Amino acid sequence: MDNLPSIRRHSVFWPLVNVFVDVPASIQAAAKVAADAILSMYVGNQTGQIPGIFLPSNVYYWWLGGGTWNVHHPSLHLSDSISQAFVDYWRYTNDSTYNALVTQALLFQVGPNNDYMPPNQTSSEGNDDHAFWGLAAMTAAEANYPNPPAGQPQWLALSQAVFNLMAGNWDNATCNGGLRWQIYPFNKGYNYKNSISNGCLFHLAARLARYTGNETYANWATTVFDWMQNSSIFASSSGFSFYRFPSNGLVYY
Repeated sequence: MDNLPSIRRHSVFWPLVNVFVDVPASIQAAAKVAADAILSMYVGNQTGQIPGIFLPSNVYYWWLGGGTWNVHHPSLHLSDSISQAFVDYWRYTNDSTYNALVTQALLFQVGPNNDYMPPNQTSSEGNDDHAFWGLAAMTAAEANYPNPPAGQPQWLALSQAVFNLMAGNWDNATCNGGLRWQIYPFNKGYNYKNSISNGCLFHLAARLARYTGNETYANWATTVFDWMQNSSIFASSSGFSFYRFPSNGLVYY
């Protein structure tokens, strides 16, 4: 609750738009109004700012950027989330107005190893943060969004690199498997194995399996799903409630 005044101060006041759902041009016009409103909060393309990042950083975290550049779910609000949303905007409207900005944002955050582990974020980056940017790249590959120029990492390769790192973080030492929330032990929450990190790994593995036909990804998706189900990280008896729990096995909401 303490953050509410700050969040309100930097929120978008969405304009009211009349949409005729059976008229494609009306839907596209409304989507453009929403796109412009989101970008009114973006400064990453301005001199001295960081592409892909929404400010202020205490309100709009790094992971939010990846989803906005690709939203398949409303909870992925803004940087990786922006990436995903705008890839889908291009896919469904065929409007390339924002493509250069989106591509710049997605490429600037890849890091020196082309795996979305940029030095300015790595020390605080969690498995879920990492995944949202990988899912943005996955959406770009699936949508046939224009690939970067030769010599730059391509969307499929980026999503595969994120998967490889996440799969490498799978921890059989506690809880018989699962991903920890945090990547590094010095970060608060390292002892949690949470639903979002594991759900993102399942999501990415399943989509890579469908896209590539590679059985290895399908096997990983099955492994993650089975672990989540067997570990009680979600419980269908309570309406598919999702939990996180420390590696000592105690379950917390």
